[in-house]
Amino acid sequence: MSADVLAPDINLRPPRRALPRGTVDCHAHIFDRFERYPLAGERKYSPPLCRREAWLALHAALGVDRGVQVHGSPYGFDNSITHLLESWLPHDAVREPLFAANAATLYRFEDR
Repeated sequence: MSADVLAPDINLRPPRRALPRGTVDCHAHIFDRFERYPLAGERKYSPPLCRREAWLALHAALGVDRGVQVHGSPYGFDNSITHLLESWLPHDAVREPLFAANAATLYRFEDR
């Protein structure tokens, strides 16, 4: 397993040029609550903690309006944490389920 996966950057800053309205982060993973959602024994890498708050803070700093949360392979075939993300999203987020080879959720904020 690789140990060189970087944790989320906590020093967020807006881009020099604003992103276009409706910008989509089309692929992201949440790695959180390892005690409740353990990583698969046979995995290619061990990710650092990457909570939904870090993902949403990144979107707020960059001006991203939508995001696709994709099931991370280190969890193996257990999609529990990806499905749970819907209950973790802010109350003003609209969930639009995507049907793909793995669990994914698209969100957008109504107020932007």
